Amino acid sequence: MSCELTQRFVPGYLDGELDLVRTIEMETHLKSCAACARELESQQALREALRRGSLAYAAPAGLRVRIQSSLGASTPQETLNAPAHGTRCGSGGGRARSPYL
Repeated sequence: MSCELTQRFVPGYLDGELDLVRTIEMETHLKSCAACARELESQQALREALRRGSLAYAAPAGLRVRIQSSLGASTPQETLNAPAHGTRCGSGGGRARSPYL
């Protein structure tokens, strides 16, 4: 198996989606090719990082207040209770109209 083919099959190999013949070919190639083995390790590390959620970023505590003040809402509840864009309160018929019509 070539390096190009091996690297193309890495995601399927990690997901256990390859048939037995391809899996054996992959494992044989990975034992003899350091570059492909590193690629496999890199993909495994990325998957683990995504599963752990360690890539998540916690927004600063005051961000919600700053966003709401820039939108003109004085309290978080006002923002949550505001009508959706394009609705017409008291317009009769109870139907929302699209602003694009």
